[in-house]
Amino acid sequence: ERFLQAAESTISPYSWERYDCIVLPPAFAYGGMENPNAVTLTPTLIVGNRMQVDVLLHELAHSWAGNLTTNADWRSFFLNESFCVYLERLVLQVVHGQEEGPAHRGFSYIMGAKALRDSREGFKDTPRFQRLVPVYEPGEDPDDAFSSVPYEGGSNLLLYIENLVGGLDNFLPYVRAYFHTYYDRSINVEEWKAHLLSYFSSSPELSQKIKDNVDFDAWLHGEGVELPVDMTPYYNDTLARAAWALAARWAAFDDGNKKDFGRKDIEAFNASQIVVFLEKLHSGPDVPPAVVKKLDEVYNFSESNDGEILLRFYEVALEVEAGKFAKKAAAWVQTVGRMKYVRPIYRALNRVDRELAVKTFEEARDFYHPICRALLQKDLGLS
Repeated sequence: ERFLQAAESTISPYSWERYDCIVLPPAFAYGGMENPNAVTLTPTLIVGNRMQVDVLLHELAHSWAGNLTTNADWRSFFLNESFCVYLERLVLQVVHGQEEGPAHRGFSYIMGAKALRDSREGFKDTPRFQRLVPVYEPGEDPDDAFSSVPYEGGSNLLLYIENLVGGLDNFLPYVRAYFHTYYDRSINVEEWKAHLLSYFSSSPELSQKIKDNVDFDAWLHGEGVELPVDMTPYYNDTLARAAWALAARWAAFDDGNKKDFGRKDIEAFNASQIVVFLEKLHSGPDVPPAVVKKLDEVYNFSESNDGEILLRFYEVALEVEAGKFAKKAAAWVQTVGRMKYVRPIYRALNRVDRELAVKTFEEARDFYHPICRALLQKDLGLS
C-alpha cells in the first residue's frame, strides 16, 4: 500500500481494480511479470532481507509503463522498460524520503550500470542488439535480444534528459503528460521522440538544450559497450562508497594483511551494498583462487539464500577456478529458473568447465521454462 500511494503521488491515480501478487514455482523464468491486477513473482525474491522489493516496485510501475502505455512494436520495447525502471527508481526515492531517497535512487542506477555493461559486452558478436532500438532480421525471435539494454539504456537516457532540463521540477510534469497523452494507447519510438520535443517546445530554452545536447541517433541506434554520455556524475554514490572501499582492500589482499578482514566488514552493509562490493571485485583484475577461498571463508557468501549475492559471488569465483564453487553453482542453477541468475552462471560454467555446464543443463532442461531453456541452449551452443 505504501508503494502504491507513493506511485500515485508521483505519477497519477492507479487505473486498475486491484494489485494482487502471486508467487510462482521456482522454475518461473522472470523476476516478475506485470499482468494487470495479478502480478506474478519468482520465489527467489523472498530472502528475508527486503533487498528485492525493487522488483515489486518495478512491476507496480508497469501499471503505467507497459500496461497503460504500451510499445507498438518490438523495436520500441525499450519504451516499456525504460520508463518502468525510471519510475521504479523515482518511487523508490519517494519511499525513502527527502534525505535518504536520492542516495537509494542513485545506488540503483549504479547497480544497473554494471548490468548494462555486461549485457552489451555479451552482444559484441551481434552489435545490433546493443542498440536501444534493435534491428531484427525477418522471423527472428525478439527474445534473442532480451537483456538489460532496454531497461538500463533507456532509463539512463531519461535520467540524462531530466538533468538536462533542470531536474524533476521540469521533467516530472513531462512524464505525467506522456502517460496522460498515451493513456490506453500504443506508441513507437518515433512518436515518443516527437512528443518529447513537442512538449518542451513551449520552453525555447529547454527545447534548445535538448536539441543541442541529446544525440538521439547515438542513444537510440548506437552500438558498443559505452553510453553516448558518461552518466557517473549523475549517480548519487553515497551508498556505494563503503562497498567500493572494501573492494579496494580485497584487491590489495596478501598474506601480510589477511587478518585484517572479518565479518565486521559487512555488518553495516545492506544486501545491495554487498552486491556492489562483489560487482566491483568482478569488474577489476581477476581475483586469485586463494583470495576467492578466503573471501568465502570470511563472509560465507556461497551459503547465502539471496540469489543476488550468490550470482555475484559465483561470477567472481568462476572467473579463476572451476573447483568446488563450479559444482556448487551448478547445483544451485538446477533449483532456480530465473534467467537473471541461470544464464550468467551457465555462461561462466561453460567457460571454465564445459562438460559440467552441458551435463548440468541436460539434467535440468525439463525443469526450465521453455523460453529459458531455448536461450540456455543458445548460450551453450547446443541449438
